[in-house]
Amino acid sequence: MSKLLIILSLWCLMACTAADRQPAIPRPKAYPRPTLYAADYKTCPISGSAMEISVNKSAEVVSTKPGWFDISYPAYDITVNCTLTPITPESLSSVLDNRRERMALNLEGQYGEMTQWDGVTIIVAPAAMRTPVQFLATDSASFVLSGVAVGNYPAGASPDSIAPYVNAVAQDITHMLKQL
Repeated sequence: MSKLLIILSLWCLMACTAADRQPAIPRPKAYPRPTLYAADYKTCPISGSAMEISVNKSAEVVSTKPGWFDISYPAYDITVNCTLTPITPESLSSVLDNRRERMALNLEGQYGEMTQWDGVTIIVAPAAMRTPVQFLATDSASFVLSGVAVGNYPAGASPDSIAPYVNAVAQDITHMLKQL
C-alpha cells in the first residue's frame, strides 16, 4: 500500500509541474562567430625608408608614396593608414603634438583605452566606429610612425559587432610596434 501511495504522489507531482512548461522558442536572429586571421606575420619594407614592419600574413600592404602605406584587412573591412615621418630632435615636439591632436579629433568624442610604452601610444576605441584603433610610435631621434585603422561599416552597425575585428587589428598593430 505504501508503494502505491508513493507512486501516486510522484505521478501527481510530475503532472502538476509538467503543465507549466512552455515549448522552446528559437531566437529570431543568430549572430555567427566571426572568422579572424591567424596570428602569423610577415616582414614588409616601408617604401622610401630602410625600415621594415611586421604585419599579419593575411593583410595586404600597399605603399601609396614614400613614407605612406596602407595595411588592408579585407575580411574585416578595415584599412590601417600609416605615415612614416622623418624627424630631427628639434622637430620631434611639433610632429608629436600634431599627431596627438589628430588622434584626439579622430576619437569623435568617444573614450578609448590607451596603452603606452617606450615612445609608443595605442588607443583602442571601438565606439569610434570610423577610427577604432590609432597609434603613434617614435624613436625620438629619426622617425615618427603614426596610423589609424579606418572601418568601412554600414550605418547602424554596433560597436559590439565590430569588436572582434577591432581587437584583432589592435593585436596586430601591437605586434608590429613591438618589432620596430
